[in-house]
Amino acid sequence: MDKEVRKIVNSKEQAKEYLAKGDVPVPRGGAVSIENGYEEVYSIIESTGYPAVVKPINGRLGQGVHTDIKNQKELEAALNNLEELGYKDIMVENFIVGEDTRVYVTKDEVIAAYKREPANVIGDGKRTIKELIGVKNKIRQTNPHAKKNKLEITGKVKAYLKEKGFSLTSIPAKDEVVYLTDSTLHIDGCEVVDVTDELTPKIREIARNAVKAIPGMELSGLDIMVNKEKDEGYVLELNASPNIAGHLFPMIGEPRDVHKAFIDHFFPETKERDSGRFQNFVFDFDNINKILKSGVVTEVTVPRLPEGELNAKTFEISGNVSKLVPLIRRRAVGTKLGGEVVKEEKDLLIIKVAGASNDIEKFTEYMLSKKNSKINVKISDDQNWEGEYQYYFKSLIEFEVTK
Repeated sequence: MDKEVRKIVNSKEQAKEYLAKGDVPVPRGGAVSIENGYEEVYSIIESTGYPAVVKPINGRLGQGVHTDIKNQKELEAALNNLEELGYKDIMVENFIVGEDTRVYVTKDEVIAAYKREPANVIGDGKRTIKELIGVKNKIRQTNPHAKKNKLEITGKVKAYLKEKGFSLTSIPAKDEVVYLTDSTLHIDGCEVVDVTDELTPKIREIARNAVKAIPGMELSGLDIMVNKEKDEGYVLELNASPNIAGHLFPMIGEPRDVHKAFIDHFFPETKERDSGRFQNFVFDFDNINKILKSGVVTEVTVPRLPEGELNAKTFEISGNVSKLVPLIRRRAVGTKLGGEVVKEEKDLLIIKVAGASNDIEKFTEYMLSKKNSKINVKISDDQNWEGEYQYYFKSLIEFEVTK
């Protein structure tokens, strides 16, 4: 994502200005500084009213976000917390009632959406809320996304349960849902529920228009509060580098293939191609990401995947192989093959390669030319294409970033 785009969306104030100019529905309110007191905050609250939301202008991952503030006492407690966290510049907005929804969207298409449900347990008529929390945590441990945030029994949870007429020893009725908090933050154990197919045309249009409103933005994971009864949506913020784990591993609902949508958006020429054996080819993302983050270059061009009939082979080279590895790697890249050295020992090399059939044949001829009284070459076809083949051949192109 372009740096200017990141700069805009990382500032909630600036992003909101662009959204408003693009006629995208956003909460009422504005940006203020609390460095010298709260008077500006009170002034905005007078026009927006309660309930309210306060959050850092440049905050991330939900830190410092306070929602559904109902009175001045709660407001001052939230502002004190923001100061303790070191935030001075904040947003003050009216609280929008609805489903807290994350939408993964490009300028042209809504790819996936999920809503965040506050942490909860479901009664079975037998176990206590404390026991049900343990059951829910075991379930969360089976989910690669949810397992990062275990449900904790805190003072806030106990107070919330008490407010709702429960305690940790209460036994909910069968299928009764008991919420442990009203927070929809991941750090508070919210549950991700896929709602992609439930989004109305109006909400989808709002999401697409939000991305279009930011100059240079191609896609976003945007947070939108959805009122299903009124078919209304208000965009809370956009994310330039959205986490896609919730779409891949929802607690409830269908996983969404956002990887494919991302690639199809940026590489439309491959959209209609049958993936077939191409699924076995991978790029060295870590090295590419390393050099991009270093700032040495602004762009890295990855090679096009081979076309036509494909083939894969394994070569077992034994004997005096100590000087062969660099030669083999250079030849594999020069021949536009993917693969890697599977095993490298003093007297043994095992490599696997994959690519266009004619290029495989050229490489095979080269390998056989190395066969002599001190070097033996054994070749086998990989008809099952097991594993991955880095493209080009692994470790030939490595980026060493020095500062």
